[in-house]
Amino acid sequence: MKTGFFAKTVKQFSSLEEKIEAVGWNTGNIVFTNSIINLLECEIVSEDAEEETLSNFDQFITTELIWLRENVQPWLSLTKQLEKAGDKPLVPISIGLQSKYFKKDFCLHPEIISILKGMEEKTCFAVRGIYTYDILYKNGIRNMEVIGCPSLYQIPLYQNSFDFLKDYKYGKAVSNFRTFDTI
Repeated sequence: MKTGFFAKTVKQFSSLEEKIEAVGWNTGNIVFTNSIINLLECEIVSEDAEEETLSNFDQFITTELIWLRENVQPWLSLTKQLEKAGDKPLVPISIGLQSKYFKKDFCLHPEIISILKGMEEKTCFAVRGIYTYDILYKNGIRNMEVIGCPSLYQIPLYQNSFDFLKDYKYGKAVSNFRTFDTI
């Protein structure tokens, strides 16, 4: 199964500001993107890719849902990726809600809930933590697994291999990672 990854790329000869903008003003996203490519054996695909290129893939990966904010409507890059994926699965990696105090009544925009329900029919969601899991569950989303923050899986930063995990029987991933967002 061939997998395409909708990810921003950094053009070597662009300005520093353009490079920083391309990675969402967070250079850690370069490590995150490379980690996904190394772990999942996928190819970067541009959001502007033509149908001919997109037809070569069986499924797509997105990280567009990594910073879900309260009551925010779907944004252009997310809707563009959904359109480009068409009937093929668009697998969200690291869905995460941004709530400084882990609000129990975190309110997802109805259009986001609708998008997530449509996506979950085709794929299992990888969510950052139990808080995100609980809020999505309260909104009727069921097809998901807690995997922790993707920075836990940066290879070879922490480990040369995670093959040892195959031998373990575990329930949910956990971490001590916490976003210190000001929301």
